[in-house]
Amino acid sequence: HVQINAEVFDQASFDHALKYMLATDFFVSDGEELSLNNVVLGVKDIANAPSVRFSWKNGGGVDVGSSAQYWQGLLPDAVKERDGMLEMQYANIALLSAIAIAKNVETHEERIARLERENKELRNEINMMKGCIYE
Repeated sequence: HVQINAEVFDQASFDHALKYMLATDFFVSDGEELSLNNVVLGVKDIANAPSVRFSWKNGGGVDVGSSAQYWQGLLPDAVKERDGMLEMQYANIALLSAIAIAKNVETHEERIARLERENKELRNEINMMKGCIYE
């Protein structure tokens, strides 16, 4: 049993009448377990996500977002079907995307640090060799 404290925000003032549920806190009762599995999302997956501008069929105006069909293939749990339409859980997708990008940045920072150390060592070796040649 997972309890979610949530607030409902009416987005009618933003040209359409959608309601979003924003989960703010998750509580798990003592003795209960959640089954957790790692989600793998690559930076290329995020970069390849289509950015779209679309018009609502019900006259609800123009909006921007991404393709639910694209994300359904990558993160099926973050795309739900309601009333025959796909609905994306943007907050979940954004969080997982941020985590994937952060991991990628961390990997690159570690690689850069390693290459800088290697570069410094090689420069020192070259300088020692120059010293031997010119002596």
